[in-house]
Amino acid sequence: MFLLIENPHKGNNLGSIIRCACAFGIQIVVAVGYEQYSAEGSHGASKNVDVVAFPTSQQAAEYIRTELCCTEIIGLLGSIENGYSTLNLGIDEKSNNLRAQKDITTEDLNLLTSESCPVHEFKANPNCCLAVHRKFGLPLDLAQHCSRFVHVPVLSGILDSPACMSIVLHEFTEQFEYTEQGFRGQKFAVVRPNLETMKAKRSQERLNKKLLHHKECDEIDHYGQVFEEMGDY
Repeated sequence: MFLLIENPHKGNNLGSIIRCACAFGIQIVVAVGYEQYSAEGSHGASKNVDVVAFPTSQQAAEYIRTELCCTEIIGLLGSIENGYSTLNLGIDEKSNNLRAQKDITTEDLNLLTSESCPVHEFKANPNCCLAVHRKFGLPLDLAQHCSRFVHVPVLSGILDSPACMSIVLHEFTEQFEYTEQGFRGQKFAVVRPNLETMKAKRSQERLNKKLLHHKECDEIDHYGQVFEEMGDY
């Protein structure tokens, strides 16, 4: 499993989201926006989760499907009061984000589905990516790449993004029979990946980038040589 989020500001605090991701064994978070972020509250989890950033949601979705081989992107619409059944989709007036609601909307949302399923009835597959919501719903540019949507029912009030994400990840990983991380005090223990494997992977990625850069430079030199041989018209 992987996560898809929006990170429009370098100083955006993603510490809680990164820690929750790490607790459920997620090692890659795909961000639309900046790669830099504030890790306050991650308690060291940020060292074990890679954040891969793209300037547009289209590029991020293509990376998720081709490089990470995900079969679907699932949109998390947050917590809904008394939302214990399948709900309709609509637009939040304050934020212009997608949300789950009981009323039927008359707007053409241009999405792959028109419904959101409560998390306790949702059947996911282990090869998926979860698009994480903001406080007032899921940004439309992320929602357009989702094939299904899920929400968290609550009796009253609302839950923040890390709380909703943890509930959904718990339900999903229970279906997949993943082993949940243990606790240290009142917090999840951080997953400690194989550091040697991660270092080797990052070294290979840096080498690939250098080889690509050299290839592009060689092509530029080649075309320059061709123009020199042709001369002026």
